[in-house]
Amino acid sequence: METVRRQRTLVEQFFSCIGGGTEGRSGGDDVLLPFSANKEEETTNAVLETNGVRIQEDGFALCNQKGFTALEALYPCLYPLDLLSNSQ
Repeated sequence: METVRRQRTLVEQFFSCIGGGTEGRSGGDDVLLPFSANKEEETTNAVLETNGVRIQEDGFALCNQKGFTALEALYPCLYPLDLLSNSQ
């Protein structure tokens, strides 16, 4: 499934932004992340929003520490799902 791969890739990109120190602060403990919102990916957007990521129209997403904790829990689920969905 391409959706699972996209979700996993987005979570990995978010983590690399934080790990690389390239995040932008928007006030408080929110972190501004690069994100290109795509109306066709409603499932991916819903998964991210359920995990505390606030998607903006300007090509960015906001995430606070609580959201990153949820994404850290989500990633171990997405990784094997992606592997299984791409195995033949």
